[in-house]
Amino acid sequence: MRRERKKSRRIWGAVLVFLICQFGFAAAAQSQSPYPEPEAKEWLRNADADAAFAPSRFSTKNDAERFIERLYAAGSLYVGVINIMGDIAGLRVYLPLDGEKRKEIFEIANKESDRNSYPVETDDGQEELEIWF
Repeated sequence: MRRERKKSRRIWGAVLVFLICQFGFAAAAQSQSPYPEPEAKEWLRNADADAAFAPSRFSTKNDAERFIERLYAAGSLYVGVINIMGDIAGLRVYLPLDGEKRKEIFEIANKESDRNSYPVETDDGQEELEIWF
């Protein structure tokens, strides 16, 4: 009887350790992003004021969020905030492999670049694209 209890405790202990390890690794994996920049929509939700996000480009948070949503709808894999010395300078868009989606993303980005008098970008097979404000 005693041996069975010890064996049962060992089994339950092993199950408990397994579950703790699984939960711990899953939680750590979820908190790690493969991208170096903060995600743009999440960053925007946490920004304090409408003017916090590229005031020279967007008049409100809603305008900025709609622009970011257009990039995602076009097929962007990830849209990150480029922060230079505490100021938001632009967005870094991680591009899909699909040629049609890339074309649409470049059209959105180049329209924005042209509006801000920046040179337009061409698709050279790069993995990411910067949109400067």
